[in-house]
Amino acid sequence: MKLGPLLENGPEKTHTLPRQTAEALHELKTYRTPYGGYTPIHDEQTDTRRWVSTHRLIIRRDSDHSLWALPYEMPLTEYQDCDTFLEPGAVTVHRVRAEQVTVNRYVDV
Repeated sequence: MKLGPLLENGPEKTHTLPRQTAEALHELKTYRTPYGGYTPIHDEQTDTRRWVSTHRLIIRRDSDHSLWALPYEMPLTEYQDCDTFLEPGAVTVHRVRAEQVTVNRYVDV
């Protein structure tokens, strides 16, 4: 399996996606449709502010199956104007890994 480019201290930690690829992955996230060598696999909301909610889309790079977080924002009202990606031009993604976590849920008896 071919790995991505390496830095001095191991695998790359960040890289950039063309804005067109980031926008397409954002649009295709519901259907988990591959685009541009990446496949969206998970979408999560990370924060909510007064006018926008922040999210991160977890994408898998198909060439080496590494996982990357693609941050974006969504407006909270239909009248709120919001840029999906904070950066103009190419969008920076950072490497993540899957980790299984146990969660307790409290239910009525």
